[in-house]
Amino acid sequence: MNRFELVEKLRELDNPVYSTKMLGLIAGTNSPYVLASRLCSSGVLCRIKNGLYALAGESAEAVATAIIRPSYISFLSALILHGAGTQIPVQVQVAAAASARAVKFANYEITFHRTPARAFGGFHPAKAGSKKYFVAGREKAIADCIARPDLAGDEETESAAAYFRRASRFNLRAVENFVRLYQNKSALRRFIRFRRRFNGQKRA
Repeated sequence: MNRFELVEKLRELDNPVYSTKMLGLIAGTNSPYVLASRLCSSGVLCRIKNGLYALAGESAEAVATAIIRPSYISFLSALILHGAGTQIPVQVQVAAAASARAVKFANYEITFHRTPARAFGGFHPAKAGSKKYFVAGREKAIADCIARPDLAGDEETESAAAYFRRASRFNLRAVENFVRLYQNKSALRRFIRFRRRFNGQKRA
């Protein structure tokens, strides 16, 4: 299999990341590490971390939620994807079932934040090009930000909620339900403060 055929084969796969072993099996070579090194040197592949690669030009969102499964994009990154932010993203924040070190891909830093199983959910599939990724819904993203204020400040969270409300696409009760899934008293107190400010803005 030549390089062009290999790249086309990789593009046809649903999974946007490939292990060294997978590359070897697809290419039919007994020297997958040599192959991966050559493809990285020629700019065809990008190394994500030891033994894991993605095609150059692949979507950072698709790559981010394929490294650890299950996982989904949330926090400030999800708010930006939903249009509630003016910042130029340089980081993709991922809620994941397990902890992992941050990785670099293209011009992005992908960070992973362990989320308890009981609070896992409220996300849906989306597409970037031909590849699928997972992103928190609006209310879930707000709830995750409230539960993890270190990943999105009050100002960004409240601004996003106001944006969703103006677009008539926001359910405050759903946010509360998602926050309660964390079973964290501090998170619930933050939600109560958030709700008070949110309702005050609404009346104003």
